[in-house]
Amino acid sequence: MTSAAEIMTAPAWTIGCDASLDDALALLERLSITTMPVVDERQALVGLISDMDLLRERTGGLRAVARGCAPAVVRPGACRRVAEVMSGLPLVAAPGTTVAEVAAIMLQQGLRTVPVVAGDRVVGVVSRGDVLATLLTGTA
Repeated sequence: MTSAAEIMTAPAWTIGCDASLDDALALLERLSITTMPVVDERQALVGLISDMDLLRERTGGLRAVARGCAPAVVRPGACRRVAEVMSGLPLVAAPGTTVAEVAAIMLQQGLRTVPVVAGDRVVGVVSRGDVLATLLTGTA
């Protein structure tokens, strides 16, 4: 069985929980990724920040956008911090977790990216694309 370590992107890009939302958005855009692990000052995983978290924060929520009630001006994020907006600690994979188990984690939690952790350190990430590519090539 193929493991998370065999398909993960490593090293993973991470962002500190004290980073600004503007910095998080700029990094996600520059790297062309949708989700990034958030780490504390010891580099331990504390959560995830995604483009959806930032969109929700910047627009006042998706329901507000759908109802046409979103703010006329997008709120700047320079004063807000990643820790205020991030999703809490997600389920994670160990390097030896199978691709099928990673897919189950994604489905359980609705995640697009699963951090791969050794101890409390992020050693990589597995995206939905990584899982799909592995399943489609029959190497899972």
